[in-house]
Amino acid sequence: MEPPSQENILWYCQEANIGLLKKHQEVARQQAAAQMRALPLQERRTPEATEITASSRKRKAPSVSIDLTAEADGDNNAGSEAAARPVAGAAAGRPTATATTNGPSLSDIDDDDPRLDEIKWDCTQIRRKITALIDSKEMKVSEFLRAADLSNRAYYAFMQQSGKWTGQGSSVYAGAHRLFMKREILGIKPKRAPAPSKKAKLETEQKYDVSSITLEGEEEGDVPVYDTCDEVRKKIRACLRESGMTKTAFCKLISTTPVLDQYGHLKTTPIATQPLTSFLGKKGVNDGNQSQVFYAAYVFFEKLRIRDGKPKTEFREDMERVWGADGFGRVTGPNQTYITTAGRTLYLDEYGRVRSS
Repeated sequence: MEPPSQENILWYCQEANIGLLKKHQEVARQQAAAQMRALPLQERRTPEATEITASSRKRKAPSVSIDLTAEADGDNNAGSEAAARPVAGAAAGRPTATATTNGPSLSDIDDDDPRLDEIKWDCTQIRRKITALIDSKEMKVSEFLRAADLSNRAYYAFMQQSGKWTGQGSSVYAGAHRLFMKREILGIKPKRAPAPSKKAKLETEQKYDVSSITLEGEEEGDVPVYDTCDEVRKKIRACLRESGMTKTAFCKLISTTPVLDQYGHLKTTPIATQPLTSFLGKKGVNDGNQSQVFYAAYVFFEKLRIRDGKPKTEFREDMERVWGADGFGRVTGPNQTYITTAGRTLYLDEYGRVRSS
């Protein structure tokens, strides 16, 4: 038998590579499905917390309204009949305080239901669904964690990641995916955040109105920045949490800041929620420093500080001392390449400077 020619060998290799590429997506889906069925032990909750969570999922027995105002006449049978007699409101068919009608419960879906193993959303979509659920005030973060049986640490680690499949090995992705599958199967539609009243909207606009403040360099789109990306992210999250405003409303606030486009032209353009969500999903002192959200949000919070007459923090004064008149670097991104000598390690300090050790 003649050995295969070089052309045939190359053809077989190409076909094999194509076959591997076609199977890659299916393998990823199977791995994610396996993750749904078996969460990592190191990220599971403690046995005590699991026991409490499991007990909270059990359906409550229907309440029985007891008339405690009935006077006992010393006769056990009479006392029993009086104790078991329903309240007048319940006898008349009117609902009592303990008799409530609840909608579908997540416990109605068995955890072994094969429909929960279907992979329908990627990590980015799950993060958006979680954010929408929290923003709608339907659940607090703590309530969501109890419902999905997740740990606080794993939740924040997953939410700070970005990427379509970044975090697919996390217990948060698996647990949240199963929770949203249950909600979809039960027909539970996500609630929209209630629209603020005209009065509340006017109060919010007045509270965050900084139109009377103009910073040095603002008209040229070059205000020196003295905050790191992580510090600005903290301020954004605190503002959203304390004010109750939506991301759309916050983007409208900071969109009034003029910025330079890639051609050096000064312009004021609306900022969408997607860049804001992307910026909040990053982590690092200079991760997101080239984002329009980073610059516009810093200018907004600096105006707010000056308007309210608040002093500079110690960290802010350190940033001014470290970065000087030009401010924090916004030109070089976090993926910049540096050349150094062998044996020396480069790192970023808390102020965003590149240091070596």
